[in-house]
Amino acid sequence: MAVKMRDVQIEAGATTVRGLDIPPGGISVNGVRGQVNAAGGTAKTIIASAAARAYLMSR
Repeated sequence: MAVKMRDVQIEAGATTVRGLDIPPGGISVNGVRGQVNAAGGTAKTIIASAAARAYLMSR
C-alpha cells in the first residue's frame, strides 16, 4: 500500500537521513540509529520507515 507523505513528513525523513553520520571507527555490527521526535498523529512510523528506506537505497 502506497502512502502519500506530506511535504513536512518528507522533509523530516530527509533530515533524519542527513543526521545518520558514520561514527569514527566505522559502523558497528548493530548498524546506525536515529530518532524521530514529533507530535502525536504526525505519522512518525511512516517518517522513520521512509528515512530507513532512503538510507538503505543511498548505500
